[in-house]
Amino acid sequence: MANTITDNRTTLFQANALTGDNGGSWSSLSSTSPALDTDVTIEGTGSVAEQATNSRRDLIWDAGSTADFSNTVVYMWVNCGVVGLLDTKTNGGLRMKFTGASATNFFEVNIAGSDDYPQAVAGGWVQFVVDVPLAQASPDATGGTPPALTAIQGVGISFLTSAMTKVADNIWVDAAWTLADGTAGILVQGRNGGTTPWDWGDILTQLGSSSGALKAGPAGTYILNTSVQFGISDTTTHEFLDTNAVVLFDSQDWMNTDHYFIRGLGNTGGTTNITFGVKTGSGTTATGAQGCTFIGDPVDPNRCSWDFDDPDLDLVGLYGCTFQHQGDFQLDDPAVETISCQFIDCNGATVSNSLFLRNKIIDSNTADGVAFAVTDDFGDIVYCQFEWSDGHAVELNATTPTSQNNVGNLFSGFTNTVNSTDAAVLNSAAGSLTINSSGGSNLQSNSYRNTGGGSVTINNNISVTFSGLKDNTEVRIYSAGTSTELDGIENATAGTADNRTFTASIAASTSVDYVIHNVAYENIRTQSFSWPTSDSTLPVQQRLDRNYILNT
Repeated sequence: MANTITDNRTTLFQANALTGDNGGSWSSLSSTSPALDTDVTIEGTGSVAEQATNSRRDLIWDAGSTADFSNTVVYMWVNCGVVGLLDTKTNGGLRMKFTGASATNFFEVNIAGSDDYPQAVAGGWVQFVVDVPLAQASPDATGGTPPALTAIQGVGISFLTSAMTKVADNIWVDAAWTLADGTAGILVQGRNGGTTPWDWGDILTQLGSSSGALKAGPAGTYILNTSVQFGISDTTTHEFLDTNAVVLFDSQDWMNTDHYFIRGLGNTGGTTNITFGVKTGSGTTATGAQGCTFIGDPVDPNRCSWDFDDPDLDLVGLYGCTFQHQGDFQLDDPAVETISCQFIDCNGATVSNSLFLRNKIIDSNTADGVAFAVTDDFGDIVYCQFEWSDGHAVELNATTPTSQNNVGNLFSGFTNTVNSTDAAVLNSAAGSLTINSSGGSNLQSNSYRNTGGGSVTINNNISVTFSGLKDNTEVRIYSAGTSTELDGIENATAGTADNRTFTASIAASTSVDYVIHNVAYENIRTQSFSWPTSDSTLPVQQRLDRNYILNT
């Protein structure tokens, strides 16, 4: 394995020659001949040009034989010098065109017009992306007998202006690539020079702007036009690390739902680390900062999915990131840590055996009765804030639900009505489930819905920390007047020497008896203690046991 960043797409044509261009040749059905232009280019040494007029014209690359495009996405560079004179998009000002063995058999789809034209780069160039099966299923124009997906021979554009006053070449096509639908367009493998992690700037440098897969955007941003895979199955080290980068997902009309994805692929004999941002601290006290920002099109249903559940990943650190208008997140692996991130208008996340800590979920893109976060253990989601948009915050789908901890999670706008489709918690599993809330969580006792035939009990527990404990101290807490233990520890080890702490979590206002025992100190026994209604600390002062001293 080389330490490489690779454009995984396949070259369809390069437009550097009119004949012999990757085995094909250029033609135009509506004019005398296309022209080779070596001045207006973005990739390679040339482009193929034509004059747009008020009658429809085209530029077609003919492969010379038919090919199977049934699972294919086409990426094509196009430059229009007369955008304002193009016909409207609906009228087919600019279309991508596919022909069969006979060029008169074709289908086309609208990609731009004078009223709707994408932001161009590098002197007017735009890379259009079309999923060919989508185009063939819903064409905007056809001719003759449209070719089957398995029998496409020509690929290019057609165009029409409402009025043209200049007689000169004014529209150009440069290189095009194909990619199998659902395949990663960019492969990030190894490390930079084999020693330091890759970052987004390295991807742009390695592939170059002429590829169009990742482009330099405004104000130092990056514009992504394809999917990305970090790592590969081998026995080496793969590492990606970046902070404060902003990645924008290009808007395209003819992308399929699986076009955009970012995923990590681990390996059993090597190491794969993927990190966005900086982590401080450890465990549930950790925080994240300086993460990357990822923004998609708010009205495009084909959002980027995030797949980090490969069992051989070593670390996926999402620290202080912002994800806006994104799709589904697969975060169900112990290697994944998602800390101090914001999810704004995102579809949902599967969280299992990973750490989902101090995150904010704002205006989630969930339907009524559907949850944003799906997990088999509430304890994986800690100190998070859920702002209601529609549906549920968390779905619990454990196969054998018993007792789970809800620590510090806050819920805003959810209903406190059993079986409401807007309750905070959805229990989709059968069986009895008890949720013990602590750490300041405001989960209400009736804010749940059952769909699996089970039952839910929500205990809004309060945390009390016994502090100042001596080494080797045992703490036991019982339901008042009984031997039913509610919480306790054999030996409090948290904290420092002779200044140990133990935190118990019990429902507010519960009447309890507690015992603090240490062989060297007098027992402390308190009866009928009313558990507080807010998290608090209870200082403990232990006195030496004289009998213990006399007998030692």
